[in-house]
Amino acid sequence: MSAALVNPAAAGEEMPESYGSFLIRVWLATEPEEGAAWAAEVESVHTGERWSFTELEPLMDFLRHRFALKGDLSPAPAQPP
Repeated sequence: MSAALVNPAAAGEEMPESYGSFLIRVWLATEPEEGAAWAAEVESVHTGERWSFTELEPLMDFLRHRFALKGDLSPAPAQPP
């Protein structure tokens, strides 16, 4: 029998700093012909606090800082089929 995963927030417990739940919205803010410009918004599921970004790199910096990550958050290279 496997142990069930429990969301601490749902169980009424205080959230550890190593846990975060965010809704991240990303959209193309300009027409592709004008040069792709992306925008993003991050919303904390727990507090409702929101942060807006007009470029993706500051979004990645926000996530690195929030989780004190030293590594790269860019996607892994695609593996050939």
